[in-house]
Amino acid sequence: VSVIPESMGRFFVVVIAVVSAPGTYPLNNDAFYYGVLPPLAATAQAYGLTDLQVGLAALMGQAFHFLSTLVPFIYLLMDKTEITLAE
Repeated sequence: VSVIPESMGRFFVVVIAVVSAPGTYPLNNDAFYYGVLPPLAATAQAYGLTDLQVGLAALMGQAFHFLSTLVPFIYLLMDKTEITLAE
């Protein structure tokens, strides 16, 4: 916490949002949200940010997962097998 200047503390949620986008690619979601996010949330609390704000900022990175090359094959497979995702 002492590394981050006090004036930059209010922008910590932006840092979390930026870190979560690439952070969930090398790690799976569970590793990121249960391993990396709790220390970031504890750091954010030192600047007066709530867990809800940290959680919402971390979810911003999930939008980038749909840009991954791993997503289209699931939809193609479902189309070819005529199976829905719920099934």
